[in-house]
Amino acid sequence: MSRPRGVGDTGGGRTGGGAGTLSVSGWLLALAVAVAFADASIVVLAAPELLAEYDSTVSAVSWVVTGYNVAIVVAAIPVLLLVRRRGWLVLTAVGLIVFLLASLGCATAGSLESLTWLRVVQGGGAALLLAGSLPLLARLAGSDRAGLAAWSAAAAVGAALGPAAGGLLTELFSWRSIFYVQAPLSAAALVALPRAARSAVPGTAGPVVPARPVRPSPATARVSSAPGSTAPGSTAPGSTVRLFAAHAGLAMISAALVGALFLVILLMINGWGATPLEAAGMATVLPVGTLAARYVTTGGRPRMLALAGCLTVAGGLASLAAVPDKGWATAAAALAVTGFGLGLAVPTLTEASIRLGPRLGVDGAISVAARHAGLVLALAAVTPLLASSLATRLDQAVIAGTEAGLSEPVPLQSKVSLARSLGEALGDTPAGELPDLDAVFTKAAPDGSLDSLQDTLSGVITTAVTGAFRDSFALCALCALIALVPAWLIGPGRRTAPGVPRPRPAPVPGPRLGAGSRPEAVPRPGPGPVHGPGAAFGPAAAFGPGPGPGLRPGEAFAPGSEPDLGLARRGPAMRSAQSVPPARPGQPTRPAEPGQPTRPAEPGRVGQVSRVGAVMLAPALAILLAVMTLSSGGRGTLAVPDPCTTQPAFALGGADGLVQQIALDTLDGAACDLKTSRAALLLTLLPESGQPQLDISDDELTPAIREGLKHAVDRHDDDGSLPGWLATVLRLAIRVGPVGWLVDTLRAD
Repeated sequence: MSRPRGVGDTGGGRTGGGAGTLSVSGWLLALAVAVAFADASIVVLAAPELLAEYDSTVSAVSWVVTGYNVAIVVAAIPVLLLVRRRGWLVLTAVGLIVFLLASLGCATAGSLESLTWLRVVQGGGAALLLAGSLPLLARLAGSDRAGLAAWSAAAAVGAALGPAAGGLLTELFSWRSIFYVQAPLSAAALVALPRAARSAVPGTAGPVVPARPVRPSPATARVSSAPGSTAPGSTAPGSTVRLFAAHAGLAMISAALVGALFLVILLMINGWGATPLEAAGMATVLPVGTLAARYVTTGGRPRMLALAGCLTVAGGLASLAAVPDKGWATAAAALAVTGFGLGLAVPTLTEASIRLGPRLGVDGAISVAARHAGLVLALAAVTPLLASSLATRLDQAVIAGTEAGLSEPVPLQSKVSLARSLGEALGDTPAGELPDLDAVFTKAAPDGSLDSLQDTLSGVITTAVTGAFRDSFALCALCALIALVPAWLIGPGRRTAPGVPRPRPAPVPGPRLGAGSRPEAVPRPGPGPVHGPGAAFGPAAAFGPGPGPGLRPGEAFAPGSEPDLGLARRGPAMRSAQSVPPARPGQPTRPAEPGQPTRPAEPGRVGQVSRVGAVMLAPALAILLAVMTLSSGGRGTLAVPDPCTTQPAFALGGADGLVQQIALDTLDGAACDLKTSRAALLLTLLPESGQPQLDISDDELTPAIREGLKHAVDRHDDDGSLPGWLATVLRLAIRVGPVGWLVDTLRAD
């Protein structure tokens, strides 16, 4: 006899904890889910190749990533409308086919515009795939709980693995190989669909085709809405708040992960000079931490796991915000911590945002939309912040680099040649990007005489770029901290691991039914009506399903095997009292004999304590890492010397050194009078450098230069390097000389 649709078992049926092992078909479908989640960030490490191949801007290339995520969010509502007509099976098949064809199109795209639009189409296919695959995985796994666990694990690992996989494929082959690899994986997942169509819907005796969302029966709705119920599809007071909190927590933690999935990759490549392969190797630490977290989440309470995960992610991102210049070890540790927090928070929030039962697929679609909405909003907030910080820091780097060039004891002719080459390179470099210093120094000094200055300038640029990312990392860490609020609201209920059955009451056979006879009414504990075979009823609905079918007609509970009404969760004393069989009427109770051994502790109790300890230790270690990183130093500064203080003597001797010393002293005196730095003043006097100019008129600049020349003469007169009579002649020449003409000549285009 088949069970009614929409009514789950109290045990291992639709919502039960007993989970079947995924078949090969299930693994193929789960792999496609992981690929679709990974695609949100898989193209990040391919951005430099895309910039070079299509000769475009960073803003245009960023839409290759953003367009995919926007499409998933926008397609969420049409998915919910489409599934009412076609069902989850058709929805998943269409999604896989669209995803496959769009992947092939992306691999062969001839322009950046076509690639961007094909990524949007691919995102639409991913939305169909991700929403429809959850009910099908539940079929293939044999229960909603096991299907949800497989789906959420694929989501967490896929999202963490995206940058590493994309960087590896880009470095070994090309960016096009990313999409060529996705096509056969999508095709292989199509093999799982016929098996899913033949599989029984969890909680039924056979397949139901097409697999469409089912409305719960009124009986089920009445039962599952009992006070305190946590049954699938619960509409009890507070369940809406918990669902909304879970979706909001997913959105905020996904927003925070922009720091680990996008920002750290850009920092390593553009700021630290890493190759895509090196960045991919570093990014691999993230999914390793995510996988490690799966070993400590079994049996943990959702609120504890979510809070610990969000706080751990925040600590890891705070460490990245304070990372030293080229701090590879610190970045690796921060990514490992962030990945571990991701493995704690994301699967927990995902499972809390999805109700088991008929609403499984619909809630899954909303969960996908919430996750990618967080990514899109974070990208929208971080992009202008990073662009503004990068522009400001690069302007500061130009000033600091100019100061380093002025102070370097090399011949004046070499400096002039370097200044021209560097000015041309800066003018040809698009906004927000860095010039190729190797090419600049090779052109200016092929003999390697400026290698020391090149190292100094490289350090200045690294300091500038690393500092530009700090505010963006801090914003992502703040998103993780905000996620603590919805994480608290999802509730403290115990999370049950898939595949671990709960004790169930043992039925005893009742009298056989003859033809035309009716079954005798079997008394059931607890209030509430009976809703058919396998239906949850009475207080049992308030404590979640058990692992197995309900009572069949003609069966009754064996003596002493009444259903667990939640007492097992109230402590060891209650469990012990429950396990003692009741005494027969008139029979005295038998006390325990002296010296009789007590019942040993439950196996796995030590392991459970260890897992809880690891979960609680993770945020503490993350915060400790952030504090140690912040106090360790190693973060360079872009400070320039105060021109109003006496600077050390120039290290280069001879006439060339004397001329440069006089020029530096002149710049110091003028900059002190104008309250600016000598490097900024020099760039203002040389407009061909293409760098930002000080807002100073010639009427202000001429007297300042005159004062600077007097300052230079006074310094050399004081230290005895100039004869007194020559100093007097020079002061007179400065007073009546054509200093204004000199300023006009220097500032002429």
